[in-house]
Amino acid sequence: AHFYELVDVEHLSCLGLQGTEVRDAVAEEYFRFRFASACTKLHIFNLTRFRTVLYLDADAVVTHETATSLFDRQLTSERPLAAAPDPPASSLFNTGVLLLKPSAELFAALLDGLDGGDSYDGADQGYLNGVFSEWYAWSATHRLSPRFNLQQVVSAAHEPTFRHYERQGVAVFQFVGRGKPWLPAHARARPTDGTPTEPHYR
Repeated sequence: AHFYELVDVEHLSCLGLQGTEVRDAVAEEYFRFRFASACTKLHIFNLTRFRTVLYLDADAVVTHETATSLFDRQLTSERPLAAAPDPPASSLFNTGVLLLKPSAELFAALLDGLDGGDSYDGADQGYLNGVFSEWYAWSATHRLSPRFNLQQVVSAAHEPTFRHYERQGVAVFQFVGRGKPWLPAHARARPTDGTPTEPHYR
C-alpha cells in the first residue's frame, strides 16, 4: 500500500540571503519567480518524527529500487546529511536529493541563518553548502554516488560519464533545468529574450 500525507508549512523565503547582488534586473525577476521560495524545503530538517528522511526535488525520479538502500546509512547529529556532488563542482553538493537526520535544533539554527546568511547562488543550495562546508571531507556515508542523483546535465555534457553510471544502475535521475519531459515543448525551449536559464545559478 502507498500512503501520502500533505503537511502545510510556513513559506520560507531565500531573499534574505547574501550572495545575490550579482544578478541584473532580468535575472532578479527570474530568481524571484524560480528560487525565492526554495528555502521552504528547509522544513524537511524539522520532520523529527522520522529517524531518516529522503528528500527529492519535484523533478527527481526514482528509477531503481536500490534508492531504498540509502536508509541503511547511519547519519549523526554532527554530520546529519548525505548528498551527491553537484557537477562540475565536486566539492559542493546538490540539494535536489538529500538524505538527512531531522533535528529541531538544527532546523532552528537554519532558520536563524536565513536573514543575512551566505549563499553562493542566493538560494537553498548555496546556503546549505555554506552550513555544511566540510561535506566534501566527510566519509563515504555522507557522499552519495552520482547514481543516486544523476542530473540530465551530465548526459548532455559528457555521455561516457552518463553511460558509466547507467551501467552501475541509476537509482535517482534529476531533470535539472528547463528540459523536463513532462512539460510542453514551448516550455522546454531556451528563451530568446535574454531571460537566464537555471544553469545561470546552479
